[in-house]
Amino acid sequence: MHLSIPLKMSSFTRLLTTRCAFHGYWGLRLTQPHLETHNQHFPVSRFSSEADSIRNDISEEPPDHAFHTSPEWKVDILQKEEDVLNAFNTLNQAQLYKYRHLSSRLSKAITDDRESAGPYGDLSDLLRVRGMGQRTLDRFLSEGLRPRGIRIEPLTRHSYAVSGAEQISQEKLEAFETVLTIDIGLRQVAWLCMDRGRNVRDWRLVDLGDIYPGKYDPVAYLKALQRILDEMPQADLHILEHRPYDRTNKSAYHITLFLRTLESLLFGLLNSGYGDTGEIQCVSLSQQRVGKHFGLLVGTRRRSGKDVVQKLLETADNPLEDEKVLVRFRPEDYKIFNSCNNFQRELLSNAVLKAVTFFDAFVDNRE
Repeated sequence: MHLSIPLKMSSFTRLLTTRCAFHGYWGLRLTQPHLETHNQHFPVSRFSSEADSIRNDISEEPPDHAFHTSPEWKVDILQKEEDVLNAFNTLNQAQLYKYRHLSSRLSKAITDDRESAGPYGDLSDLLRVRGMGQRTLDRFLSEGLRPRGIRIEPLTRHSYAVSGAEQISQEKLEAFETVLTIDIGLRQVAWLCMDRGRNVRDWRLVDLGDIYPGKYDPVAYLKALQRILDEMPQADLHILEHRPYDRTNKSAYHITLFLRTLESLLFGLLNSGYGDTGEIQCVSLSQQRVGKHFGLLVGTRRRSGKDVVQKLLETADNPLEDEKVLVRFRPEDYKIFNSCNNFQRELLSNAVLKAVTFFDAFVDNRE
């Protein structure tokens, strides 16, 4: 059977073939276009050899990265360092290639190195792999392993980050008696003070005053935050929340700048004694970290936690059998929460969720 292809199909065929090969549609066969009206004007003999050549090219074996993985294996977001290390020690080339920053060549180099030199005892051992640089390794240390196509705010290596390599010491975690979580809004700040027994000591909102997005007056910022700090109860540790910046929503930049400015100022004020004692009193939990703990992440966005806190309040006096109490509210806390509007409840809820996440993950090791 002879094919008749119009003159303009030559460039189109090349484009189609390139696109199909790029996206991995191997084994594709070109079909005859329904352009019979042109047959008499454009005989196919001059194009048949070119078409055969193209068919032969695209029917060749796919490159190394086009192989299949085991149907039982599922690609997941890996954030903990031990999970990332385990992935590099156990996944094959096809599975490693499913993650960002791991090309087919680098994935193969990792598996080959692992077979020849043995498993990796630490993520820093990956530097012995040909093609693995410090910059790529730093991405794995800060972001973990993320499937291709998923973009999220980079998570910190320890999930509760402070500036530099400093962090809360284990002695501090074992000795503290009270923790105060802070959530910053556009008009108000909420906090929750909880003791080591998870008993709520203080839970409320205060107004920021005459500061808002778009107004950048350093003196006004300092006065407002110092007034709020004076009203806060004393605590051994303070927990802030680091919110991600959605790069696809440029209009929210000034809001993110405002919130991160307040976070940075509070971080500095609450750690003001660091130069004398060398002790960290305040850290920041990422918003995704808290959302993941309560199953509130939808893709890269965190859903509201108001319903979670509402349920905690309703079951505070009658916890389910064999269920550990996450937080012990006071009798007046239910009234405080339900007397607020939705925006205020969101701030109060975030303060609660941060406290529970901190206790579960870093105090009781219940994650």
